Amino acid sequence: MSTLATPQGVFTKPVPRAAKSTQPSDSIFGLIVTYAILGPILFIAARGAFSIQGMSFNSRVGGLVTPETGQGSALHSAELIVCYGIMVLVMYPVINRLIETCRANWPLFLLPIWAICSTLWSSEPTRTLSFSILSLVLTVFGIYLAVRFNPRQQLQLVLLSGLVAAVVSFVLIIALPIAGIDYKNATVGAEGIYPSKNACSGITILFLLPGFFYHFPGKWGGVKRMTYIGLNLALIVAALARTGWGVLIILVLFILLLRFMHRLRPTERILVAGFTPAAIALGLWLVYANSGPILKFIGKDPTLSGRTVIWAIAPLAIVKSPIVGFGYDAFFTVRNPEAHRLALAAGDPFLGNAENGVLQMLLELGFVGMFVLSWVLVKGTVNAVRCFRSNTPNYALWYIVLIFYTLLTLVDGNKFMFPNAIEWPIFMMAYVGLENEARRIKSLGVAWT
Repeated sequence: MSTLATPQGVFTKPVPRAAKSTQPSDSIFGLIVTYAILGPILFIAARGAFSIQGMSFNSRVGGLVTPETGQGSALHSAELIVCYGIMVLVMYPVINRLIETCRANWPLFLLPIWAICSTLWSSEPTRTLSFSILSLVLTVFGIYLAVRFNPRQQLQLVLLSGLVAAVVSFVLIIALPIAGIDYKNATVGAEGIYPSKNACSGITILFLLPGFFYHFPGKWGGVKRMTYIGLNLALIVAALARTGWGVLIILVLFILLLRFMHRLRPTERILVAGFTPAAIALGLWLVYANSGPILKFIGKDPTLSGRTVIWAIAPLAIVKSPIVGFGYDAFFTVRNPEAHRLALAAGDPFLGNAENGVLQMLLELGFVGMFVLSWVLVKGTVNAVRCFRSNTPNYALWYIVLIFYTLLTLVDGNKFMFPNAIEWPIFMMAYVGLENEARRIKSLGVAWT
């Protein structure tokens, strides 16, 4: 069986002690840039608004987005300027490599550029222009992470961010419950540093994933891994977000499937891959057939807390502007009459989300935006399949899981290219990482093994 050469500095064998001093460090912990971008990473992980900043609104109130939301106070504007300014500044030392990589991955820019174009027909043009420009910066920042850090360092960076986020979240939960616990929903749950328990669950899952693929060094490596995984799992459980629990179960099953297929021969993997859709279809049928007891067990009503009603009536608004949508992040605003009609039809005056990634994309950027997004998702998925082999390194498996995590947004309550959110740049990093890995495999001319 042919083998692939592992990139320099990534999961390589330890060099002799005498040679270590002459080799560049493979750790992010000695780099100044790590701590420079840690703040911005945590800021976008918290959706651009830490829970401690929203304590006065931590009750069951809500509503359509007002024109001022997103511009916010002078303090919030200063936070945006500082965080995004740091992102731009740290990119400068690698600007030539970054430009080259951006050119090679130009499809990634089509969606944020289309979002900027949507300013022309948005009901909130200032809001749309502001957030779409920030989404463009986040796109470049995600590519920067793939350019500036090697795969092992990327794992370390996400692990460090996840550790800090989890520890600070538990400190808030214990010491300042009005900030660390979400009282805005019928079911109270932990939100930590995040603006809601659902965001807490989803982002913590994202931070949890590298714990399954990073090799923790030293004789206490196993303890470190279990501590990190246990800390994040505890936060996910404490959030009491049923959707997050479901996503976590699906991701763990997907990781187990990858690990299982990783040990098989190519022909065996093809057979397993052929039976997997049938197994998934059977599982979905069993869930549907027993939906009543399952929903009762997890504390959900047949409408999934009103989600199925929203999914049924959202197309009524989509057909009003099916090609271009209503503008990036501008549908659920007080100046958009269609948003009010949708909220009235759903029987929820506080409705602010379509609760589905595809529907939200169609509402904001229309079928053009959905087509562009589908192109990028398909290309990322194709690269994931190309890179999956019997000797696929752990960092590539992590990229594949991140692509799958992004695909889950097609059916869960999250949205693609959410303003001030970490999911989009992490997806950019994984996309570029798999593109580089696929290119490396092709250059070596190794058959699929």
